[in-house]
Amino acid sequence: MSNEQEYSDVPYQVRDEVGFPQGYYELSYEQQRFVDFFLDTMTEMRDNIKALEEELEASESVEENLENTIEKLEDRIAILQKQLVFEKGIPNKNI
Repeated sequence: MSNEQEYSDVPYQVRDEVGFPQGYYELSYEQQRFVDFFLDTMTEMRDNIKALEEELEASESVEENLENTIEKLEDRIAILQKQLVFEKGIPNKNI
C-alpha cells in the first residue's frame, strides 16, 4: 500500500488535530518527509512482526515434534530395559 493510501486511512480528525491537510499531496515538504518516514517505519515494523510470528509458529512446531520424539524414545528405552532384564536377568534399579 502506498504512503498516499496509508495517509488517507488516517482519520480526518487526527490529521486535522495535528495540523496536517486532508490530502497527502497537500502536505508541506517537511510534513511529507515525516509522514513517509513514519509510514515506512510502520510498514517495516509490521513486516518484522509478521516474520517473527511465523518464526515463532515454526519453532513451536519444531518444539512439539521434539517433545513427541523424546517421549517415543523414552518409551522405547523403557521397553528395551525391560527386555534386557527379562532376557539377561540383569537387574535395573530404574525399572
